[in-house]
Parts: sequence; C-alpha cells; structure tokens
Amino acid sequence: MRRKFRYLGMVAAIAVLGLAIAGCKNPFTHRSSEPPTGLSGTWEVPSMPRVVISNLLFAYNERNINNFRRCLSDSFFFSAYEDSIEAEQNGQGWIYQNWDVDVEAAVTRRMFQNYPSGSDSASMNLVIDLSYNPIDQENDSTAVLVRAYSLMIVHYGALATDTVMAVGEATFAMSRSSLEGWSIDIWSDRADLDFDFDWAKFKALFR
Repeated sequence: MRRKFRYLGMVAAIAVLGLAIAGCKNPFTHRSSEPPTGLSGTWEVPSMPRVVISNLLFAYNERNINNFRRCLSDSFFFSAYEDSIEAEQNGQGWIYQNWDVDVEAAVTRRMFQNYPSGSDSASMNLVIDLSYNPIDQENDSTAVLVRAYSLMIVHYGALATDTVMAVGEATFAMSRSSLEGWSIDIWSDRADLDFDFDWAKFKALFR
C-alpha cells in the first residue's frame, strides 16, 4: 500500500515538472560499445537484433525520441499482460489497450520531456542487460530477445530525494526489413517477482 501512495506521489511530482526544459547529454548513459555519436545521438545500423536493444538503450538515456522511434516497426504494439489485468480490476483497463507505435512514441516523448537530461529536479536512467540470453530465438528474418532491465527514477526535493526502481523483464519480438534492418514489432513487459513496479506501469503514467 505504501508503494501505491508513493506512485501517486510520483504522478504529482511529474505534473509539476516543466515540459520544455532543454537538456544536455546524460552522464549516466550506459556504454557497452562505442557506436557513432553526434548531434543525432548514438546510433548503430541495426544489422543484428541485439543492436536494436543497444540503440533503444542509448535513445532512452540520451532522450532522443527520433532514434527511439527508429527502433520500432510501423506495426509495433506494446503489451503488459499482468499489469493490464491489474488495471482492468482497478477500472483502468483502457490504459494498456490499443498501444500501438503512435501511442508508444507519444508516451515516450512525454517521459523524455518530463525527465530531461541534466535536470536538477528529476532524473531517469535505464540499464538493460545486453548480454546474450540462452532463451533468445533468432533466424534470418525474425528474432525474440529477452532482457532484464532496471529503470531508476529520481525526484530531487529540497529536503529529501525520492528514488523509485522499475525492475522487470522485457521481451522484444523483431523482424528484419531489407531496407531498414531489424526493428521491434512486439514489446512485452513483466515485473520482477521482487518488485511490483515495472517499466509498463511507469510508461502508463504518461498515457
């Protein structure tokens, strides 16, 4: 119950954050390799499924909505089965319904605007385990990659700092285009057993 009140507090904190704060590069950006960087952010040609996950990670921590969108196919949709059941029980089942690529882009844009890089009032840092997972499935044109993640959300107050962790496992179903390379078709999210707050619940705050 304390966590639920804490999440309501997060919503209130999010509401008062400015939506037009300019940002600089996030010092917490995770780097497992050194793909090209520049004004357009860090991006590597998605010639392999794992590169898509790396690009998504960089896009999140650099708050680069254009590069984030490039990770998704036009037929993309997001699902969070356990969270959608809970939302339905709370009378908010609509939150996870019809979550297509346009919804995902809009939600992520709001997140980036409310947690700009270099902000003194709030921060957001994503970590994804980029190492190979034995349950991954790949062939010439499709792939399913499963990755553990943690998303740290921090609000800095005058008297205290509030930190919330979203922890879970993301499953990315991908396909390969002859022109664009690999991209994500389906993104499924589930919480870690030791946490009741995950990436999907955080994203839902911005829908």
